[in-house]
Amino acid sequence: MYRMMVPLDASDESSRAIPWADALAVSVPAEVLLARGVGWQDLLFQPISGTGDEVPRLIELAEHDLERSSKRFQHVHPRIKVMRGEPDELASLAHEEKADLIVMATHGRGGVERSLAGSVMGEVIADAGLPVLSIGPNVPDDAARAPRVILAASDGSELAKMLFPALAPLARALKAKVILFRALETIETLALQGALIPLENPFNPRTEELTEDLGALADGLRAQGLSVDIAAGFGGASSAILEAAEQEGADMIALTTHSRRGLAHWVLGSVAEAVIAEATVPVFVYHPKEVAAKKKSA
Repeated sequence: MYRMMVPLDASDESSRAIPWADALAVSVPAEVLLARGVGWQDLLFQPISGTGDEVPRLIELAEHDLERSSKRFQHVHPRIKVMRGEPDELASLAHEEKADLIVMATHGRGGVERSLAGSVMGEVIADAGLPVLSIGPNVPDDAARAPRVILAASDGSELAKMLFPALAPLARALKAKVILFRALETIETLALQGALIPLENPFNPRTEELTEDLGALADGLRAQGLSVDIAAGFGGASSAILEAAEQEGADMIALTTHSRRGLAHWVLGSVAEAVIAEATVPVFVYHPKEVAAKKKSA
């Protein structure tokens, strides 16, 4: 059975993940766990009593909140679990629960709350070594549905290749078409009478060579029962991915990412951050265990 974990916090914004988890769970199908870690961040949303019993009280409140949130599921009946600990411990909980996918919503507001949301998601992605379905701030709240077309970005690197063992089980269960996408460097153009004329053929052998490996990758995925197409676009990685997702009618974007430690918290790689921030569809983000293990040992 496929398993999904949906981490919530004290904010209303985190519950934006619920309709998407519900739509996925009924289509896969999957078991769902609503999880909440109670720690210092929750104290920002609750008055301090001064009696020293804030955390036990917050745990009780969190359980009530999760019970209410569970009623928002229309198709599945999730389990709930409140843990005492900080957000980085949600990664350990996901492994304990044998989760295949974590579904999280990022905050759409600015200021401190958005900063906290970004750091929590970054920590979960970096530490869990599990795919995270990010519901970004521009994803419409009323558009939740199981994806039928997934744009999977691949730059040919070893990191990018690690995406597909994580993505394939979900895509196969959803019977979704996967579009393997490669962002290529912009070719030089000449402006002539209002049109941009390429100075080299964008479909020349050089371009074909840059996407040749996608053919072998597509054949391997088709052998696993997936429907796969190949596409390429020109420009910066994040803008090319977003443009291709719109052109191809993708209702999910998938990519791998490096995570790096910032001044105060984990942040995503720049491409993943830009795609999540701008995408109008959920983004399947994967930071492989191998990468996380190397960073911890360094």
